[in-house]
Amino acid sequence: ISGTLVDFNFKFMLIRGLSEEADTLMLIPRAGIRIQLENTRKPLTTPGVTLYSVKNWEELAASKAFQTLLEDWIFEYRQGTLTPRRTKKRMAM
Repeated sequence: ISGTLVDFNFKFMLIRGLSEEADTLMLIPRAGIRIQLENTRKPLTTPGVTLYSVKNWEELAASKAFQTLLEDWIFEYRQGTLTPRRTKKRMAM
């Protein structure tokens, strides 16, 4: 399954353009980091986007490895080396 991450705030993740519908997703952006998602099934006004709740947000918030990943993403974005969100697709398991 592939899609584009639109927004993330620890408790929720908004994904656009999923290649197929999924009730649950497990994202593994880096070794040792797993983001467990569950489709909220909430109707959204923007077509083509799906809101997922982050089931393990407390674990992620306490994770040093996840904090490092976020810092890396911010650094890449500020350096201009990160592909814009609207064109980058991340694979999900």
